[in-house]
Amino acid sequence: MTDNTLPLITIGICCYNSEDTVERAISSAIAQDWPNYEIIIIDDGSADQTPNVIRQAISGVKQARFIQHEVNKTFPGALNTVLENARGEFIAIFDDDDESAPNRLSIQYDTIFKYEERTNAKLVACWGSGERIYPNGYIVKFDAIGSQDTPPKGTEIIDYILFYGKKLGVFYGAGTPSCSLMTRKSTYDAVGFYDETMFRSEDSDFSIRLGKNNGHFIGCKEKVITQYSTDGAEKRAEVVYNSYKMLMEKHQGYLKSCNRYHYAMLWNKLRLQHFSGKKFKFILVLSHLFCRHPIMTWHHFWDTAPKRFVHEWKMSRRLKEKEPKS
Repeated sequence: MTDNTLPLITIGICCYNSEDTVERAISSAIAQDWPNYEIIIIDDGSADQTPNVIRQAISGVKQARFIQHEVNKTFPGALNTVLENARGEFIAIFDDDDESAPNRLSIQYDTIFKYEERTNAKLVACWGSGERIYPNGYIVKFDAIGSQDTPPKGTEIIDYILFYGKKLGVFYGAGTPSCSLMTRKSTYDAVGFYDETMFRSEDSDFSIRLGKNNGHFIGCKEKVITQYSTDGAEKRAEVVYNSYKMLMEKHQGYLKSCNRYHYAMLWNKLRLQHFSGKKFKFILVLSHLFCRHPIMTWHHFWDTAPKRFVHEWKMSRRLKEKEPKS
């Protein structure tokens, strides 16, 4: 196939105060082996040198377009600007501090095309597998949702996101983060753009709405993304808690129809106490959960807590290893 017969894929990169990382993300977008693509880069009102870094990085790159927001619209607002300006039949989202493999577009397109051909599914979204590198050098590999066993579809993803309602034999992997997503532009036309009030949970909200439209959630097995984990004000425990609270409140009708609203809100509070380091309050909330929802709490806690504690132990161990010896 020639460049003209391959569908155009829009790569969207949303940036905010990312002068130290955005060049890496742009370089990995320019290096894609897919021959028919465009790059849309949104600067969301940065206060540092991000716009100048972007201009230099795309100098002479005819496939790239740069759009600046005069004021910060937050990440979902920047994503919507990408969608409003995209010409591609497909949309792929690249994070401003991640690096995508040169074959990311090719692999995700091939994964979508083969799945659609095999299942005749109409609304298909595809996520990429990869690895996450923490500032202390600790590396965690992650498998994309739907990249093993049976991909979730329809309400299976809604139950998983809102109250960890997992179905046996369905592979939920690393969830549905926007930074590894690729889907058709027509998927957004059917489901709607990102809710700009859902800061930090806009990707979960989009996936819930896709699930309500009987969407399919697939992933590629190949490692196509390297994420560089960073700390920031938007990742504070209280911010994450409030974002998920808004998500639960928006979809409380569905949660109440499943008799899971109280459980979902309490579990979100449990996570807040854990990540805030409030052990006594954590125990109180956990006890409340076990009293009100014993079976579900047991399954949820047993499936997630050991992995979390091992992850945090490895993180602290890695930190100690990197500490200078006296």
